[in-house]
Amino acid sequence: MCPSPRAFGFLLAVMVLGSAVASLVTAPARLPRRYLTVMMACWGAGTLPLAAVGLMDNFRPLAMALFIFAATGTVDMVIWGTLQRGAPGHGGGGPAGGPDVSG
Repeated sequence: MCPSPRAFGFLLAVMVLGSAVASLVTAPARLPRRYLTVMMACWGAGTLPLAAVGLMDNFRPLAMALFIFAATGTVDMVIWGTLQRGAPGHGGGGPAGGPDVSG
């Protein structure tokens, strides 16, 4: 069953909302000690609901799956962006709470 264009627009809006909520929660938090493990866990957990999207035809489960997918992907991007900010030669300070490694 193909959702209507209006439902598709709402599903895209749910993804944007998931990304916004995740970035607002993740950005002020401290960088996890095992950041790569957290990133891989988020990517793994976030793709499971996306795989189920092809099997769903009800709006609410689709919306929840896409919200989780967008939120977990955004957590990864915020962590990665925080790490890149502290990379040498990129003009930023150190990672959140870490030393300044920009030279």
